[in-house]
Amino acid sequence: MVIELKLSMVKQVLNNNGYTMIEMIFVLSITCILASLSLNYHVDLSSHKFRLIKELCYQAQFDSYYNKKVNLIEIFDQSMYINDIKYDLAPLTCDGEIFHYNAKGNIDHPFTLICRYKKDHEYRFQLGSGWIAYEE
Repeated sequence: MVIELKLSMVKQVLNNNGYTMIEMIFVLSITCILASLSLNYHVDLSSHKFRLIKELCYQAQFDSYYNKKVNLIEIFDQSMYINDIKYDLAPLTCDGEIFHYNAKGNIDHPFTLICRYKKDHEYRFQLGSGWIAYEE
């Protein structure tokens, strides 16, 4: 009876009805790679334009301070104008705002710029008091 019990335990261990550990690791690694690729694609579409807005505002502020001149910035829908030079913000859609940096690099009025990516993402840029921040 002891021998029969040991044989049944060996048969249960050698049962090939399930997946092996190697197969599971292989499937999970492919799933993770595909998920990371799709996540990077989604993040790059939206965050690239947000970084562009931030960098352009910093550039205009620095240019105003360094060259002692006023820089006018206009943001309408999917476009941003800095001294009549157009920058495309698509696929973002932003609320309209007009502001300028004076010759000392200060913004004329602090405000929050709201930009949307598709219908489910809303980003807020807080401009004023010498700093720029954005949040989801």
